[in-house]
Amino acid sequence: MKQIVSDNLKKITYSALALLVVVSGFTFAPTAKAVTPAIVAFNFATPAATGVIDEAAHTVAVTVPFGTDVTALVPTIDSGADTVNPASGVAQNFTSPVTYTVTATVDGTTQDYIVTVTVAAITDLAAIDADKAALVDSLIQGANPDLAHITTALANPLPSVGSVYGSTITWGSSNTAVVSNDGQTVARPAFAAGDAAISMTATFTRGSASDAKVFSLIVSKLPASTVATVTSSVYTVSVGGTAAETITNVPFGASKASFLGNLTKDNAGETLGTTGVDDPVVSGNTVVVTAEDGTTTVTYTIDVVAAPLSSAKAITAFSFATPTTTGTIDEAAHTVAITVPFGTAVTALVPTIVVSMDASITPVSGVAQDFTNPVTYTVTAADATTQVYTVTVTVTTSSDLTALVAAIATASTTQASAVEGTLPGQYPAPLKANLQTAITAAAAITGASSQSVVDAAVATLNAALATFTAGKVPPDTTAPVITLLGANPVNLFVGGSYVDAGATSTDNIDGDITARIVTVNPVNTAVADAYMVTYNVTDTAGNHATQVTRTVTVVVAPPSGGSSGGAAPVVYTTPPAAPVTGFVVNINNGGSKTDSRTITLHLDGGPQAKNMAISNSPNFDGIPQEPYQPTKQWTLSGGAGEKTVYVVFFSQYGTMTRVVSQHITLVESATVVEPAGRVLGVKITKLDTLLDELKPNQRHPKVKELQAELKQRGYFGANFKPTDFYGKLTAAAVKKYKEGAAASVVSSPSLDALIAALRPNRHDVKVTELQASLKKLGLFPANWRTTDFYGKVTQAAVKKYQETK
Repeated sequence: MKQIVSDNLKKITYSALALLVVVSGFTFAPTAKAVTPAIVAFNFATPAATGVIDEAAHTVAVTVPFGTDVTALVPTIDSGADTVNPASGVAQNFTSPVTYTVTATVDGTTQDYIVTVTVAAITDLAAIDADKAALVDSLIQGANPDLAHITTALANPLPSVGSVYGSTITWGSSNTAVVSNDGQTVARPAFAAGDAAISMTATFTRGSASDAKVFSLIVSKLPASTVATVTSSVYTVSVGGTAAETITNVPFGASKASFLGNLTKDNAGETLGTTGVDDPVVSGNTVVVTAEDGTTTVTYTIDVVAAPLSSAKAITAFSFATPTTTGTIDEAAHTVAITVPFGTAVTALVPTIVVSMDASITPVSGVAQDFTNPVTYTVTAADATTQVYTVTVTVTTSSDLTALVAAIATASTTQASAVEGTLPGQYPAPLKANLQTAITAAAAITGASSQSVVDAAVATLNAALATFTAGKVPPDTTAPVITLLGANPVNLFVGGSYVDAGATSTDNIDGDITARIVTVNPVNTAVADAYMVTYNVTDTAGNHATQVTRTVTVVVAPPSGGSSGGAAPVVYTTPPAAPVTGFVVNINNGGSKTDSRTITLHLDGGPQAKNMAISNSPNFDGIPQEPYQPTKQWTLSGGAGEKTVYVVFFSQYGTMTRVVSQHITLVESATVVEPAGRVLGVKITKLDTLLDELKPNQRHPKVKELQAELKQRGYFGANFKPTDFYGKLTAAAVKKYKEGAAASVVSSPSLDALIAALRPNRHDVKVTELQASLKKLGLFPANWRTTDFYGKVTQAAVKKYQETK
């Protein structure tokens, strides 16, 4: 036997009808036991709802949502294996309780169930939603056609209770100045302001729930005003109601701004046309008032109270156009004094006279008068009172033209004698034409011009002459350069032949002047000796080139087979080439910087070195040879910065090595000590360095530095301002300085010893020191370049020095 438990907890016991149970030879037939039929589940799919079954009372209670239509609900019923009527899935009207009968399948017993469907009550929020939906525009617009054209009050009163579920309604306006909260007061905007957009908010409240509904209103603007009138608390404004009115009792002299400020518009939308109003306001002026509608206008004519007649009667300006002069008015004395240029005819001068407003004058302005004697003018005021003025014309005496005539003469002579061109001493175009223009302008000045005009003309012409003079092509101060041809030195045996190889020369202005070279050739191959061939040349400007020399040595040839005496010099048809490596130039023992232009050179020219040449320039222009020595004092070129010293070495045969160089940075101090003996132990200042670099009649930025140094030493006045031009004043100051410097070193023992040690017509490195010292004393020309040859120029300088002792 098997027991099965159903969903409704009923116990059903049954035996298989065909089953036979045999026990001890007995056979049993099982029998069914009766049970009670029942509904175990009841629900709706639409709307979703589940019934509550009361098995004891045999009832089913189902609650469906608010608003559910219960007239045709379809239930789903579970009665297990039993049948139910009405059947599950069949629509029923549940407006009233419905009875369902369950019949047992086993024995046909039945059980009735009463099913009751209850509709749930509505929620506060759902009630509010229903009331909101029911509140539409037509319920609040009142007499207005719609909410977009509001011109009058809204519905009176506005709804305060929902029409469906009675929710409480309260109202609020977004702009109570236009529409009140209760909608009963509507203030339409002015025409100029335009329509107003207003939000009316209805707030619904039910229980604890609330919500709002917003109605958008457009409040129409008022129609344009036709009012075109003004009032005033100051003036009298007519109110005739016509298109032409008046404004009277306006004070005389009232400004336009104050007049308009005293008018009040009767409608804010009016506009005032004021182009017919003067400033100040005068009678007859008009103001046009246009109404807001843009069509209606009223024209107001203004009447200004008459002003009292003026008593002003003064001459405020008195002048002549020809000649151009202005009178000086003495109001206290009632006189006019006017001065005209020398030579002016005063018998028919035409004055321009300005008098007080509303006044008149006799004789009238613009009429010629004879001012040989004072002229009386009568000024009559508006109130008929008069004032007499006496006008006196004075003719100036002739201006002093002495300085102008002299300046014209000087400029004319200079201009006429000047040669236009680009060569030294000439004047480049258009300098002559410009000076002639200035001369012509100065010559146009006459004695009739005022003295200030004459003086200005003198200054202008002198300035033009100074510009002309400064533009003169400076003189040629650059010396030509001589270049030797052939070997130097030359070695010969007595009896040999010597043909000089010559030299060439070029000049920066004259070009190739080789033909002008003066060669002095004393070589006598018959006599053993050391001879010096000299080469000199002078350019057109008189600049002398640095003398170039060639040494020719004539010796006695050795006897055939040798000689017990000293060996004769070896003469090569082709001298051996000089070595190209192994040479050394060392500055200040390898130092990288120096604050003195004087440096020490340590030189290694190799075993064949006999002579050497040292230069601050890589081209060695004008640099003579000197005997080779391993140590040498040298002077760097002026100016701070990196400096390079260049050296070449010569063998006894005249062959030259490559150029060897070394660098050092010069950090220039306030003063630089020159090499020993250069200026005889005297310290050379920045001023001396500037004097070496600059020349008279030269424009250069360093001229200012030169003038500043001279001014510091008292050679210029305290008010002197440095310029960039080396003119006569600067030259005079330099002369005074040099005279003082010369006096301080005359009879220097060191200079005397140097002169005593040297001989004329000889080459010696100390000749350079001698010449530098003499140049310091002003005994050489400023452009003189020192050499190692004691020639005629040096002899003349020594003679001058000795004469001053």
